[in-house]
Order: sequence, then C-alpha cells, then structure tokens
Amino acid sequence: MGDPAVTGHEPVGEVADVGPGVRDLKVGDRVGTTWVQAGCGTCDYCALGCP
Repeated sequence: MGDPAVTGHEPVGEVADVGPGVRDLKVGDRVGTTWVQAGCGTCDYCALGCP
C-alpha cells in the first residue's frame, strides 16, 4: 500500500487527476465524501482489515 490511507468516516482529500469529461473539478481542488459504511473488501485498505 504505497498511497496514503484516509481513515475515519468522512474522508477529505485533494483532486490528483480528472477524466476527460470532468468539468466541475480541477487538479488541486479540495473534496470530501459522506459517511463510508462499507468497503469493497478487496483493495489494500480493506485487506488490512480496516473498518
């Protein structure tokens, strides 16, 4: 797991890249998400057994 892990229930971060159709965000924008109830069960973070 080389990337930093964001722990907690309301993660925030910075946009690192955007796809060709993205018009509302740009690299460097601060973003966040709502409460994370469950993970995918297969990524590095989930494989560590993190809630």
